[in-house]
Amino acid sequence: MYQWLKSGSLKRSVNDMNKVQCTDQHSSSDSNRRNVNSKSTIGTKVRKYNTEYLQLGFTFAGAEDEPKPQCIICLEILSNEGMKPSKLRCHFETKHGEFTSKSLDFFVVKLGEFKKSQKVMKSSTSLSGNKNATLASYEIAQLVSKSGKAHTIAEELILSAAIALCKTMLGESAAKLISSVPLSNNTIQRRITDMSANIEETLFTRLSASDNFALQLDESTDIAKHGIRWEKCVGITTDGAAAVSGYKTGLLGRVKEVAPQVKWTHCCIHREALVAKRLSEHMKTTLEEVVKIINFIKSRPLQSRLFEVLCKDMGSDHVQLILHTEIRWLSRGKILQRFFELRDEVRVFLLETRFVGLLTDFSWLSRIAYLADVFEYLNTLNLSLQGIDIDVFHVENKIEATIKKFELWAIRVEKNSFSNFPTLQSFLESSCECLSREVKSEISEHLLSMAKILRKYFHQPDPNNTWIRNPFSCDIEKIENLSEQEQDELIDLVTNGKIKNNFGDKKLIDFWLIVQNDQKQLAEKALRHLIPFCTTYRC
Repeated sequence: MYQWLKSGSLKRSVNDMNKVQCTDQHSSSDSNRRNVNSKSTIGTKVRKYNTEYLQLGFTFAGAEDEPKPQCIICLEILSNEGMKPSKLRCHFETKHGEFTSKSLDFFVVKLGEFKKSQKVMKSSTSLSGNKNATLASYEIAQLVSKSGKAHTIAEELILSAAIALCKTMLGESAAKLISSVPLSNNTIQRRITDMSANIEETLFTRLSASDNFALQLDESTDIAKHGIRWEKCVGITTDGAAAVSGYKTGLLGRVKEVAPQVKWTHCCIHREALVAKRLSEHMKTTLEEVVKIINFIKSRPLQSRLFEVLCKDMGSDHVQLILHTEIRWLSRGKILQRFFELRDEVRVFLLETRFVGLLTDFSWLSRIAYLADVFEYLNTLNLSLQGIDIDVFHVENKIEATIKKFELWAIRVEKNSFSNFPTLQSFLESSCECLSREVKSEISEHLLSMAKILRKYFHQPDPNNTWIRNPFSCDIEKIENLSEQEQDELIDLVTNGKIKNNFGDKKLIDFWLIVQNDQKQLAEKALRHLIPFCTTYRC
């Protein structure tokens, strides 16, 4: 009708006919495509999630009509085609074989932790409106917390610096994006509180789900028990304070009422520090005199500045002495080494004082050189006992080596061999003098005394525990602390060539966690010996 009113004719032009033909072709092709897609969709099987898959460590992600399996251990998401028990089991045993012996309760706890973490992230994202900005805000809050700085530094310095860097290096758009990260004082405080609460909740959740756990602590003021099952506690490590280690009224005594098998360990670093404090009368007097000289210079600002000028004029490697702090375990070795290196500068500076007689006494300087060397060695021992992965066998190795060294060094000193004391040996060679019999006896007695005190604080290793250290090189018949069933399990273990090949590639505690799958009773006994902390290093 419109065509007739416009042109007075009902005939269509060639262009109009072509347009109609093209439209028909497109509509038919769209129809065919929809038919093909519908056929392909009908031919593909969508697998559904089964709650029994949780035993294999899997939950699901995505929509319920087409779920995708997600591992609650490593959080990896597989395709819907992977929703087969065989494929899920293959992933679990290949990547998380150490959890194959865990019960369903363990995976229920893991699933709860996973859902809570998702909930925290979703709520944080909704508040900020940007997931990446929220994540960056948490990361900055963690850095601020670790540094111990004021919360205001995030907004006043970190954010301003980040914006300036992005503006200069990447342009205005990047700077604008960085400025959207929430880093106000209250936000940083809230982030730190949230992370702290999450860590605490995760810790207590894992403690509740674990078979055994150990504690390390330096005080016992927290009376909240958080529903912890204390009968699972196999070890408590403290600094030796009576309020904690007391068997009757202390924390240890209270824990033993509900967990009689708990093992108490005195922090090995603290024990080593107690040994280092034991000095003979002459050695102790020498150390006190060094501290007095240092305090005479360092406690007076004018004296300290003048001494710095003197050191610069004499071309010294150092320009200041180091103050001694009794509570710092590494202090003695450092202050003695620095003092001995600056002994000539100190002597010149104190020519008109009462200390000048000491600074020209060869025996007195020899004692300082020896103490600097022995405390340097003790500092090295102290640092070797620190760390996350320190176990009881590592501590036994270090202490046994130190005891034997001290006994041997005492014999060498009596024979005028000072190769184990480089500072003292260098001083004797440069001065062209021999060490007096009195000082040699003091050094020898001090070394033997430290070896004796170390043996008092650290007992000899139990030979019945060698199977824990290396089950493949022990004599099973000579081990007295294993039951018949445990001996049979140990035989099964040492004859397993596959496990033996992997023994040296893993940490000792990780090895026994894997062994727990097949030799449960034997591994549990080994883990009860390895789980307790050796130090309070992480307190």
